[in-house]
Amino acid sequence: MITNADVTLYHQMYDTATKKTTYKKTVIQDVSWYASFGIAAGNAGMVGKEIFKIRIPPEALADGTSALDSYGSDWVVGNKDYFCRGEGPDIEKPSDLEKINVRYAQVCSWSDNRRGCLPHIRIEGW
Repeated sequence: MITNADVTLYHQMYDTATKKTTYKKTVIQDVSWYASFGIAAGNAGMVGKEIFKIRIPPEALADGTSALDSYGSDWVVGNKDYFCRGEGPDIEKPSDLEKINVRYAQVCSWSDNRRGCLPHIRIEGW
């Protein structure tokens, strides 16, 4: 797999003590980042969106954890989490990513494809 970027995942968690949503940041180096442009039907008609596909090879995961691990692991990804290209900042809310002008998206799907000849974890978002 050709790797061309680093990625920062922001996993959202609910803090019962403060009763607020927090975002746990995890930086993963040497992933495959691919962007394309798609069109979807929206309330105002056809809407163009950038679609991002990230493939994380197993060797990019330092401790061998996977997206299927429990929330107590070092990192996890789920639908409605966020990601950005490169090493992103700590955030309190997703709109913080708009302020620093980075390419980011919300996770819409993910899969654990660590079998076969090209094992990876795939994340897609727009």
